[in-house]
Amino acid sequence: MNWKTLIVDYEFYLRIERGLAENTVKNYSADIVALAQFISSNNIEEQPEDCSKETLQQFIYQQSKSVSTNSQARRISAIKSFFNFLIFEKLRANSPADLIEGPKLGRKLPVTLNLMEIEKILLGVELSLPNGHRNRAIIETLYGSGLRVSELVNLTLSNVFFKEDIIR
Repeated sequence: MNWKTLIVDYEFYLRIERGLAENTVKNYSADIVALAQFISSNNIEEQPEDCSKETLQQFIYQQSKSVSTNSQARRISAIKSFFNFLIFEKLRANSPADLIEGPKLGRKLPVTLNLMEIEKILLGVELSLPNGHRNRAIIETLYGSGLRVSELVNLTLSNVFFKEDIIR
């Protein structure tokens, strides 16, 4: 089969079989189209069923000069997914992308507040309001424990359900 037909089938597979978001489907598809264009523009006579690891490495190397490391990682993920799709469809016995590694992605540190910023927040809580003490306790819990807001919300919700169970 040719690249164009298999890319359309791959998009269907990503949507239906894998249930991926539309943006992911579009990006993965565009990445495989870029691979097919690279192969065509370099007069490489390979179809998806016989694409080599060397061709993939050349493509990834060429792309590494013009795209961010996050885009490189996504492209490699798309390529691996595409060749796994070909294996799933029994069009290939193995994947030429199996041993290809993506770039190391740096992790961003979370933004934190300094002591003065936390004091300003605590002083801004109006304790005379009905929920003032609760709000201050929430802020102190977040600051003192290092919990994420979502973790505190889940903790609070599970505590509410626990109390309801006790009342029943």
